[in-house]
Amino acid sequence: MNVKQILNIDDYKLFFLEKDDIIRYFEEGARMGYIRFNHAKEIYDLNSMGLTLEGFVDAITGKVRST
Repeated sequence: MNVKQILNIDDYKLFFLEKDDIIRYFEEGARMGYIRFNHAKEIYDLNSMGLTLEGFVDAITGKVRST
């Protein structure tokens, strides 16, 4: 892969999300029932409810990985 291809991989882009974007995605995931997420000021509570981070990302992006 060349640099441009690497930079365009969706998984790679996750490392460059802003804090507000991450909170918004967690809140969306909680509304969808994938996780439990609460926050107050600088205290965050995230419960994956058994779903792996990869599984959560796949679920909210609609991505299907081959096994």
